[in-house]
Amino acid sequence: MICVFAAFVLGDLRVLRVIGLGMAVAVLLDATLVRMVATPAVLQLTGRANWWFPSRLERAVPGFLAEIRPSPATADPTEYLTTKGTS
Repeated sequence: MICVFAAFVLGDLRVLRVIGLGMAVAVLLDATLVRMVATPAVLQLTGRANWWFPSRLERAVPGFLAEIRPSPATADPTEYLTTKGTS
């Protein structure tokens, strides 16, 4: 994206040059300072609060299979096979 916006600087229109340079600098700053420095620093500072999910939303959002924790009764697959294996 930086290269595309920087290519606008080579154009003839002054307005397009200014916009292209501004967008190229904005993308560069966003990619380096915000995404590589500020975001990891804020995530480190806030710790477990990053993963807080409001209980009201938890009821509204359906659970996914990857998020479901196995119950103690079905936690051991060998136990499941031995107790319910034959019919």
